[in-house]
This record gives sequence, structure tokens and C-alpha cells, in this order.
Amino acid sequence: RCYKEKLFTELFTGRTGEWVPKTLIFAKDDNHAEEIVHIVREVFGAGNEFCKKITYRNSEDPKSLIQSFRLDPKFRVAVTVDMIATGTDIKPLEVLIFMRDVKSEGYYEQMKGRGVRTIKDADLKAVTPDAKTKTRFILIDAVGVTEGKKTVSQPLERKRNLSFEQLLNQIAQGRCDVDAFSSLAGRLSALEKKLAPEDIERIVIATGGATLRSIANTLLDVVEPDAVEEAAKGAYGPTPTETQMKQVQEDLADKATAVLTPKVRELLVTIKQKTEMVIADTLADHVTSAGYDLRKAEEKITSWKAFLEANKAEITALQILYNQPYNIRQLSYAQLKELAA
Repeated sequence: RCYKEKLFTELFTGRTGEWVPKTLIFAKDDNHAEEIVHIVREVFGAGNEFCKKITYRNSEDPKSLIQSFRLDPKFRVAVTVDMIATGTDIKPLEVLIFMRDVKSEGYYEQMKGRGVRTIKDADLKAVTPDAKTKTRFILIDAVGVTEGKKTVSQPLERKRNLSFEQLLNQIAQGRCDVDAFSSLAGRLSALEKKLAPEDIERIVIATGGATLRSIANTLLDVVEPDAVEEAAKGAYGPTPTETQMKQVQEDLADKATAVLTPKVRELLVTIKQKTEMVIADTLADHVTSAGYDLRKAEEKITSWKAFLEANKAEITALQILYNQPYNIRQLSYAQLKELAA
């Protein structure tokens, strides 16, 4: 009620008052979220489209609900536990309301991060018609989350003595300690920033739709106490036992590592090697020769021509090419890159 009363008198004074800014409320658990949804609808005198719950226990598809919250002007308030807490961008979001405490500083910062996403004025206006531009977001602390003591997360990288390939293979073969999961998540996140677009596409295809960021997030869920606790509550109710918490953590670990098939691991190692550049600053370089190597060029052309002739009836790509009229058999550089990939 206080939020509603102050919304257009103190928080968003330049608005018409017709459109509640896109608001995300963090609840303690699924039952708490359900109660909040009912109260919001009652206080604002609005229907089901105005406020909805987005949790793992939704009857509706959560992904569809998230997309609807991004784009639908009628959907103004979303209530969640942890489903939109990390890794999900809702750019028009202007208000975060905390109705739960968070112990982990890293998790809390990620939750706050849902509000900082920038958005073009036209896109904001499409979902909040009386908004001109997003210059800030408002955090409403209903439970003292901003004042509570937080546990500082350790650095993600905790296994510096293991190579990327060793770490990948050990985790895929059953290693599930916190340090290993955290380190691999950190390395995957760092690798993602160096990827070329074609490598991103290759990873998505090989994993069946997963990106390095999503894989890293699932790994971090295994070692994040808040994430494990919320998943356990979703599975076993509001007060899960230590045994149930451990079981949920093991299930999260299995889910996180399922994508790391031998094919995916081999691809990741290959891409990682491609992004690494070793600089040897103790050895002086010297020129051995400069110019085109005509002999090698001729050898490559000859061997390539022989390969084409020998395989034109065996390789599908070559069959397609040779079945075209001679005058349109030219291959573009883009086509060659696609063929190589």
C-alpha cells in the first residue's frame, strides 16, 4: 500500500499515473510469492494480467512468462523467488522490491543487477507508455536486506594448478567439489568474452542450445548456498533437511555436468587453445625468409585438385558443387568457411 501511495507522488513524479513501472518483487519461497501476488492484485485493484508469479512451480511455462514480462504492457508486476534473480535481463525493469533476505553478497549483487540494464527510449515507451527514458532504477528494501551482513564470496578460480582440459575432464568424470565447479565456471565465463561469433555458434550447436554463460551459471548454482536452499525448498517444502539439501546439490551437479559430453569438451579445449597467445619475451626473433613460397602453393593446389577428383562422387558437398553447370561453380569465401566448419 505504501509503494502504491508513493509511486507517483515521490518515486516517479513525472508520470501520468496510468502505468505502474515494471516491478520485480523477490519473495522468500513459492508460497510467499503466491501470497504477494494476491496482495498486489488486491491493493492495486487489478486483475490476473497485472501481477503474476514466475517461479519453478508455475503452471504456465516460466520462459513464456519472462518473455511476456519483458514485452507485454499489461503485465506490470512479477513476483519471483530466484528464477529471475540472476542471468535474466528484463530491460524495462525500473523497480526491485526485496521481501526476502539474502546471505550471499555475490548473489545479492546479481539480484540488484536485474535493475541496471539499459534500454532504448522507444523500447521502454512500448511497454511503459508514459515513461520517457530510463535513467535509474529504484530498490525498495522491505526487510533490511541492504543492512544485513553478507558473506563475501571467494574468487571463482580456486584450482590454478589444473589446466582447463584437466579440470573439464575431471568434472565430467565425477569430480564434484566446490572448488572445481567454481573454477570451471570462472574459466568458462572468461573464455566466453574472447569468443568469435562463429565459435559461439559452434558451442550452441554442440551443446544443443547452451551457451558458456548458461553452463557457468548452472555450475555456480551447485556451489551457491542460496541457490541450493531455494531449489531444495522447491522440491521438499519450506524446511528441507540437510540430507535433502545434499541430494538437491547432487542433482544440480548432475544437471550442470550433463552437457559436458566428450564432443563438447573436445570443442571447448580446441577453442580455448585458439584464443590463447603465448608471448616469449626472452627469445629474439629473426627473419629466415620473406616472400611467397611458390613451390608450396603449387603443391597445395595440386593435392587439393587431386582430392576433389578422387572424392567428387563420395562427399555430398562436392556432389552438389559438381552437379552445377561449370560456369556457376564459383565458391565464395563465406561458402568455403562454412564448408570448413
